[in-house]
Amino acid sequence: MMSTVRLLPCPCCGCRDLFAGVMSSSSYGVQCLCGLGVIERIPDEWPPGVWKRGVVADVNIERLHRYVLNQAVEKWNKRVPGGWCTEYIDIEPHIE
Repeated sequence: MMSTVRLLPCPCCGCRDLFAGVMSSSSYGVQCLCGLGVIERIPDEWPPGVWKRGVVADVNIERLHRYVLNQAVEKWNKRVPGGWCTEYIDIEPHIE
């Protein structure tokens, strides 16, 4: 089970009612009610450091999905230095 993610409010409208989680069978993302969002696709090849030898496959797959969600969150939270909407929101990601 994934833990909460920390998101900044929407940079367009300031909304704090955000969705984070599965966008399709091959992507995760963050989206606002206004329609602004970011999507990160699950890569075709394993990113460095994600696959761990000797670990059950399901655990590695969960690590990959967490990695992709974190990439989407990182993109969402990227702001212009000195910009507005800098107070984080903790939410539970939707992974089903």
